[in-house]
Amino acid sequence: MKRIIALICAVVLSFSMFSCANNKGDKTDDTTKPADTEKNVQNYDDLEYKSDDRFNDGELLTFAHDGGEFVATVDSLLVIAENEMALEVPFDSSEEKKYTGVKLPFGANINDSFSSFANSYSLDTGYAAYVENGSGVQMYDAKNAPDFKESKGGYLYFGYARDGMGNWAYMDYFMLVQLIQGLLEIRGAEGAYNVIVYCCEVNEEGCISQITHLYGEIGNVMSVTAG
Repeated sequence: MKRIIALICAVVLSFSMFSCANNKGDKTDDTTKPADTEKNVQNYDDLEYKSDDRFNDGELLTFAHDGGEFVATVDSLLVIAENEMALEVPFDSSEEKKYTGVKLPFGANINDSFSSFANSYSLDTGYAAYVENGSGVQMYDAKNAPDFKESKGGYLYFGYARDGMGNWAYMDYFMLVQLIQGLLEIRGAEGAYNVIVYCCEVNEEGCISQITHLYGEIGNVMSVTAG
């Protein structure tokens, strides 16, 4: 039980650091417009950055492990650590599932360099956010990747939401930041609106050292990310 609480606290701390870094960036960097994170997303198709890439449940929610495969449970967080061990915990209970030898989608792996990890997930400009230690939140730019070695680590954030046809697609930077801050509104969606959010810790060597994968109804996910 103590291990579960510690992991959940680590997740909340990670997102809290994102929020604090975002506030710091707003105060010190006039090129980052605070209003950008206040955009009200009516539906996915209104996003400023739009990607043609689409994904199905199997691609995003299925993970290989030593015992075969498992599918991420809705309304839960999955924490994957350096030794390829994973712990899945529902948002509303302490019941845990443990997995070993966990493999990520698209050939990505724990301990990948940041650039390798970003390439595996095909991250492009406008579809992710990152925080270098000691700096504010920034939009990911594929042509100007952060130097996590110089900043001695940081965090990477990206996620997926349903488009107007019900297919998984990348969140853009603005939608992602709103969601993490607990401010996102989706209108025009019938029934539950599920999202997937990744919070990836990058160590001082510039490698992915821990991943938190959140999957569930948007309000439930925001209750975790916004603390």
